[in-house]
Amino acid sequence: MAENVLTVNDYVWVTAVADGQTPPEYQQYNGRIIGLPQSHFRPNETQLLGVPGVYVQNSGTGGWSFLMGARDTAGPVLEAVPGPGGWTLPASRDVYASIGAALLAKGFTLQETGSGLAQLYAAAVADAAA
Repeated sequence: MAENVLTVNDYVWVTAVADGQTPPEYQQYNGRIIGLPQSHFRPNETQLLGVPGVYVQNSGTGGWSFLMGARDTAGPVLEAVPGPGGWTLPASRDVYASIGAALLAKGFTLQETGSGLAQLYAAAVADAAA
């Protein structure tokens, strides 16, 4: 048996996603699936193989996407959704991150996405309190 053989489970599989913030030179990578060795996967990094962007994990499947393009303000926008108290449950934050990523991928601006997520959050809180 050969030693040092990597298997499919030794990788984190990341799907590259292009949206309205993705520079034209990176559009060609949209939909590509890239295997990264788990030992080298850093979800807090802001680039993938030299392409700028952010990692987003799908809370339903646990899979990872990489939104290509500069998003220096995406993190603060997501953290502002619940207000000053911040997120209580990481799983709830993940759901909003996934929805936000989908909206950005559909071409909504960061401002539109942040505003929409904040309104959805406020409506859910009001409904739970009623």
